[in-house]
Amino acid sequence: MNTKSTSVMLVGTLLLTGCAHQAKPEYIAASPVTGLQIAVGDCMVVPAPIKAKAQDEGTRDLLAAGAAAVISQGVNFLGRAATAAGQSKTWKIQGSRNFQTADNQFPKCIQVVRGRFFTEGPSGTAWTPPENSGWPSDTKTIFAKRGLYLTDMPDFLFEGQIVPSLDNTTFAIRPGIATYLAPIDTRFLRPSEERNIALFFAFTPPGTKPTLDDNPGATVTLGALQPKSTRRYAVNGETSSPYESAWFSVRREDAVKPLTLSVLMTESQGEQAFLTFMGSLLSDPAVVAAANAELGNQLIPNVRKTNENAATAKENEAIVKRNAAFLTVQAKLKECANAATPEDIKKAAEEAAAAMATYDAEDRKTSSPYGDLDPKLLNLKDKPDNVKNMCKKLLH
Repeated sequence: MNTKSTSVMLVGTLLLTGCAHQAKPEYIAASPVTGLQIAVGDCMVVPAPIKAKAQDEGTRDLLAAGAAAVISQGVNFLGRAATAAGQSKTWKIQGSRNFQTADNQFPKCIQVVRGRFFTEGPSGTAWTPPENSGWPSDTKTIFAKRGLYLTDMPDFLFEGQIVPSLDNTTFAIRPGIATYLAPIDTRFLRPSEERNIALFFAFTPPGTKPTLDDNPGATVTLGALQPKSTRRYAVNGETSSPYESAWFSVRREDAVKPLTLSVLMTESQGEQAFLTFMGSLLSDPAVVAAANAELGNQLIPNVRKTNENAATAKENEAIVKRNAAFLTVQAKLKECANAATPEDIKKAAEEAAAAMATYDAEDRKTSSPYGDLDPKLLNLKDKPDNVKNMCKKLLH
């Protein structure tokens, strides 16, 4: 064997050996996530809200009269706040949490936490809040039990009561404690870390967006906070708090359904920037109009009664139209099932589908829709015999 052949064999052997012993790719654990997370349920720091006492008739009449004159806010600002923050010198961060409660057991408190979180579970690393922060020494453990696996002391902590009205369908969020350690971000030429902070809340049922204006919402303005500071608020006094949100309503039937709580946190640098940001929200004509209508419905009995009567009349009208459409659907399906020619089958099926669309549209307007007649059940592009058979099936 010549020298060249020997060299080729040696190189081949080395290549095969290298492939046989090639190391498997190694994976490392991903780093913790940074963001805003929420817990909903029992209170940690502040006491649970006290059930409001019943008011006498005179007090209720006086409040109703006053409400008509002073209504100015109380709708869902979350969507507009997110947009306005992007247009001003304001940082924003958003989080959400699903929850569901039993009847008459709406959550008592909300905790909002901005920091760094593990995703699999709590770590063995111990940490405790500073003694004068106002938070318990076992804060890490409490949050871990609620699914918030903090890596260390977070940059922002908030707890607020969910204060119910007498009938448990109207609520306000009352701040209890806010602890601020570090901002979301800083600017190179403006290193100050003092921030004016606001929290925007939205409660949404399944399948809806938190930015929709007709979802129940609340706004809590915390104002200016210095780094490494805690602000405590009075709770459970004999009067409402000037720092709590405006009233927002959750329908009784929705209060025991699965809900999602979304929270948008904004930080503005400088009082003027904060006032500009909040002013752009509160002066929006659409916001003012929606707020007046919503709180009028919530707080003024005669307005609420009028709206309830209007809603009942509207639903009754929808039920009448739904029932009329159902009779038309039956008649057209019968014509389709008995039709002798493809042309007659197609004509009757098209009219049946149109009546089904009307039925479905009116059905959706009712508080308890049947959802049993979808126009898509009839495939008008199918062969006439198949369409005819489907008409027969739908009749039975």
